[in-house]
Amino acid sequence: ANYNAGVPTAQASYSGWIDFGGSIGTRVALHEIAHTLGVGQHGGWTNGGWWGPAANALVKVYDGQGAGIGTGSGHFWPYGLNYDNEDNAVARERHCKMVAAMRRDMGIVADSDNDGIPDDWETFNFGNLSQSAAGDPDGDGVSNLDEYTTDSNPNAAGARAGRTYKLRVQFSGTFAAIAGGSTADGAAVQQATSAAGLEQRWTAIHTGGGWWKFVNAKSGKALEVPGMSTTNGAALQQWPWLNNAGQQWRLADGGGGYWRICNRNSGQVFDVAGVNAADGTAITQWPDWKGGGQLWAFDETIPFASNAVFSVNAMHSNKVLDVQNPNLNDGANVGQYDWNGGNWQKWRVEDLGSGFMRLVSVHSSKLLEVAGASTANGGNVQQFGNNGATCQHWRVESLDQ
Repeated sequence: ANYNAGVPTAQASYSGWIDFGGSIGTRVALHEIAHTLGVGQHGGWTNGGWWGPAANALVKVYDGQGAGIGTGSGHFWPYGLNYDNEDNAVARERHCKMVAAMRRDMGIVADSDNDGIPDDWETFNFGNLSQSAAGDPDGDGVSNLDEYTTDSNPNAAGARAGRTYKLRVQFSGTFAAIAGGSTADGAAVQQATSAAGLEQRWTAIHTGGGWWKFVNAKSGKALEVPGMSTTNGAALQQWPWLNNAGQQWRLADGGGGYWRICNRNSGQVFDVAGVNAADGTAITQWPDWKGGGQLWAFDETIPFASNAVFSVNAMHSNKVLDVQNPNLNDGANVGQYDWNGGNWQKWRVEDLGSGFMRLVSVHSSKLLEVAGASTANGGNVQQFGNNGATCQHWRVESLDQ
């Protein structure tokens, strides 16, 4: 890298040198550095496009299923930073990652452990190559390979598979809700101040490959962009699960515990229209600009209303959780039994916040607990008075896919 007074901005060579002049700017520097790193000189750069699989997969993650990479005169778009009107914070970040993907397509970037993940990505995120493709260091149910494929953060979890959340936007602190608590197909998604209703709770289901669906706890319907729209500002809605790209989302780390929720079909982001703090403002899709109306926290909760009463059924036997004999005492055993409608088979939910709840026997008003706070496989389950112990706290995780 050299200073050259005869160069207005910058110029690069594929042989490994780059000259900077007196009017250098960040966009031009990034653009020319890409040439020094090899962009524009490979056989994949033909017929007006870049055909390498890694870079083409990445541009579809960013811009939706119809996206591709155009090329000409050694330059590429989108994210080539060829002109000032292409330059913004999102484009700069994506430019760097697109160049890395192109270098992988060119065989420059190594995958020395043959796990499908480039060494540079592993070293950046983990410091070494010790993690496997199937590893899940953040415990979100998404593998390292899928985090790489969808440009997510393998070391921080936004949502965790099967858990339920309130989606809270950064700029106003309000929540994503179904308008009016409707269960109808096509009901709109909007922001609301209160976080009490089930219409503001969403269960996160990992559908595979780093993509998620979000199911409303009240209606059981999925968050979607209607009609597979790619239009800026298309208002979001709920709809029965169709397993299409308009209902699938990835999580891009926004920093500080916030995430951008990006649609698979359009590449656009879950966005409060006009960054308007008013209740009832539509939630739409919009191109990613990392603004406060696109940054969401996942506040864990339960998918039930507090004080609602349920039976708890074993899938393998279809028997229900039952206070045996039926007993009112502390330490009374809890087992499975055929449903008979007794209060000793009914459990009232008490929401503890942060995704945990107590299960209270309607029969005895005592709590379901793991006896003796055991952590052993096969530890007994019983009823006991409230003692504040975590062995009386329970979480529900969806097994839907």
